[in-house]
Amino acid sequence: MRKAMGFRGWTLGLAIGSAVAVAACDDDGNGVADSHATTLDGSDTATATAAETAAETAPDTTGDTTGDTTGDTTGATETGPETEPVADLEIGGLWTSVHGDESISNTAWTNFGTQAIIAYDNDDNVAITLSPTDAQFAPNTYSRIVWTEPAADTFHYCTTVYGIATQAAAEDAPETGIDRGDLDGKGCAGFPWSRLTKK
Repeated sequence: MRKAMGFRGWTLGLAIGSAVAVAACDDDGNGVADSHATTLDGSDTATATAAETAAETAPDTTGDTTGDTTGDTTGATETGPETEPVADLEIGGLWTSVHGDESISNTAWTNFGTQAIIAYDNDDNVAITLSPTDAQFAPNTYSRIVWTEPAADTFHYCTTVYGIATQAAAEDAPETGIDRGDLDGKGCAGFPWSRLTKK
């Protein structure tokens, strides 16, 4: 059985047979009653109001709910597998022969005239050349030149096909009268292979 009495904003609740008296008052002027529990031996233990306790123990729902939805979209773009750089033509440089000097680079072969080097393969020892449009013989046509493996600053070469209309045809044309075992005789279509020595 509980009896209550009002006195200047204080509310006193006394439980018959209990050992604790509970008083409520507005100590801090915030409009919310603050509870104090007093034991029968006179000691005062402060207790929070139900509203304050609920506020303190409620889960925090004001946290960051936005999340990081941007992600990192600035990464490097895939560009596919890397390709190895093309090696220089292995017979590039300045050379001399019984017919005079010759100059060879990745893009041009110069002896009696200058032919553009369109493609080459160091593994197969072959190059495809294109004659200039004003060449005296077979202008603007393709040829295929093959060479022996350079050794001791010298090598031999032979033009195996000549005056071909397209690069593809020059690459695929069959060799006729080519003998790599007869460099100094008639192994280049009835003539000796040309011998170049490093200058």
